[in-house]
Amino acid sequence: MSQQKIGANVPYVFGILGTIFLIYWYSQDFELTAVLVVSVAAIAVFLSLVSYFFLRSRGLPA
Repeated sequence: MSQQKIGANVPYVFGILGTIFLIYWYSQDFELTAVLVVSVAAIAVFLSLVSYFFLRSRGLPA
């Protein structure tokens, strides 16, 4: 991975880690934080797959 690509992703990494930290900070429960993070990730993957299959069924390039 080039240095430019790594540098472009740093704000996203800090944003995601900051969000996870804030969830933990407010809940004070690691298990609840883990469940929320995994649930949100699973929903994002599911919606991405649904949109991908909709695009593919219409014959549009994904």
